[in-house]
Amino acid sequence: PREPVPDAGAAYLTDESRLCGRAERIFFPRSEAELLAVLAAAQSASAPITVSGGRTGIVGGAVPEGGWLVSLEAMNKITGLRYDRKADCFHLRCQPGVALEALHAAVERKTFPNEQEWDADSQEALRQLRSGGAWLFPPDPTERSATLGGMASCNASGARTFHYGPTRRYVTRLRLALAEGAVLDLRRGIAAATPDGAFELELPNGAKRFGRIPGYRMPDVKSAAGYYALPGMDLLDLFIGSEGTLGVLTEMDVLLIRAPEIILGVVAFFGSESAALQFVRAARGETVSDKLPQLPAHPLALEYFDLNSLNLLREQKAQQGATSPIPALSPEAHTAVYIEMATTEAELERSA
Repeated sequence: PREPVPDAGAAYLTDESRLCGRAERIFFPRSEAELLAVLAAAQSASAPITVSGGRTGIVGGAVPEGGWLVSLEAMNKITGLRYDRKADCFHLRCQPGVALEALHAAVERKTFPNEQEWDADSQEALRQLRSGGAWLFPPDPTERSATLGGMASCNASGARTFHYGPTRRYVTRLRLALAEGAVLDLRRGIAAATPDGAFELELPNGAKRFGRIPGYRMPDVKSAAGYYALPGMDLLDLFIGSEGTLGVLTEMDVLLIRAPEIILGVVAFFGSESAALQFVRAARGETVSDKLPQLPAHPLALEYFDLNSLNLLREQKAQQGATSPIPALSPEAHTAVYIEMATTEAELERSA
């Protein structure tokens, strides 16, 4: 499908960064074959490609600066399911245009839009999924309309990353269309770099590609700068977070784990920043004082709100008047911390 850019296509030239770009053509492939045809045509025309997903990013990654734009929103099917009995987890196979909110809804209902098209193994796994218990895809970026392809491309994280980690941890397979028209199908645990960073990848047609991961040292804190690079790393991780620069996602397997019975969310207000930071340190497991004992379990999320954030809420409430849904904040509230904990009904009853 090849379309000139009409006025109706203007929405595809921007994202949440509010930057506006330009493109000669916009494409909406519905399958891997159509995507490969677009990439081949782009290579023949020497046209640069920008890949677009849910356009929820705030850094302009989906904003084209000329060339062709490829939107993956039409590749939005969940195509299969596999149960790993040994690890007691499920692997859900999805196209890159599947929205996070759609995935959450399907997993919660245990009903999938096109499940009747799944193969026999997936149908059996679905029966196991429905046999009991709730399941969860843990990554939780702020915007639920984000797509899985975009989340993998930027290794998205969110509040619950504090406990669960970023998207990378929950991607177990990627299928990518390369610029040259070849396809790479890579499963976690199949290919790794050597200790000095060299690697070899074999394409489905038998051709081999050689390379070396970057030699820089990854920081010990969260970082989204540059390619992920560790000695001896699983090569799947090289593509996760690469922002589409190494290939265009056509399919991926994501991990479902057992969900907590109840997630309890609480906002705590403090009279000073130092008191809030003491609470955060205690919640992270540090021994701060006898007055702040450690929590019974590791928090799922910890979010910090400073005085400016609370004042912004106060100003919004004042502007909206009596009908404002924003609750009144005590004048003594200087800082706030939002915390989420996994718990059970029985534990809540015991603590009540």
